[in-house]
Amino acid sequence: MTILMYRFVRRRGLSIVPMILNPGFHHGMANYLMHPPPGVPTKTYNVFAEHYKYNETDVMSVMPPDTVNIATIRQPLTQLKSVFPEFALVKKFEADDPDPVRTYLQNITRFGKNGLFGTKSLQLHEFGLEMEDIDNIDVIMKWIAYADEKFQSVIIAEYFEESMVLTKRKLCWDMQDIIYMTIRNRNYKHKSTLIEWDLIQKRQEFSKGDYLLYEYFVSKLFKNIGQEKYFWEEVGVYRTIQKKVSHNDSIVCQMLSWRTKN
Repeated sequence: MTILMYRFVRRRGLSIVPMILNPGFHHGMANYLMHPPPGVPTKTYNVFAEHYKYNETDVMSVMPPDTVNIATIRQPLTQLKSVFPEFALVKKFEADDPDPVRTYLQNITRFGKNGLFGTKSLQLHEFGLEMEDIDNIDVIMKWIAYADEKFQSVIIAEYFEESMVLTKRKLCWDMQDIIYMTIRNRNYKHKSTLIEWDLIQKRQEFSKGDYLLYEYFVSKLFKNIGQEKYFWEEVGVYRTIQKKVSHNDSIVCQMLSWRTKN
């Protein structure tokens, strides 16, 4: 999704929040945005396209009032598998265990109340929910409603094409805006690990915030799809274009266009 946004910026000559304003995933963002370091002027940008724990005040300090928020989420167990290779300690953990994800799920509480590296409802945490509220169902449901209010589009990784076509229609984008090339398709040894149902249930209970978040936005996605005309025809066109692009990185996407029928 970040690559799509970079291309969107380049095609339209827009400004993007520079990387120097985002020195870390969770740390230092507010200070850098509100009080930029010497040589980095305070200004308003068109696009903020980095991985970031959402804070409306921070984001709106450098973005215009009509900013559209877009987020990406994925099935929580798949998301857990994907973050395992990202941490140095987990790599060490993997070196001592041929099946680290299953071992982790079998011993979740061993890693503390928020799991290994805060993997407990990590996606909901990225929407801004603080860890002290991560088990509070009332707060979780209010925060999901807050995320729904603040984010005009939530891309579901498992329904990526459907999400992108719906986003394209909602934001009046062109088909070219949602065409992408896979730059880095990570393959890690536990990506296809099959997990027993009892461990999945254990994960659901431990990280219920992420499961509630995911279920809510998947349900909303298909509810919105049901209100669209000629939606699956356009998804078919999108998939056809993507298949051609994946086999030919020099394809001229401008020659392929789609306009929603009235």
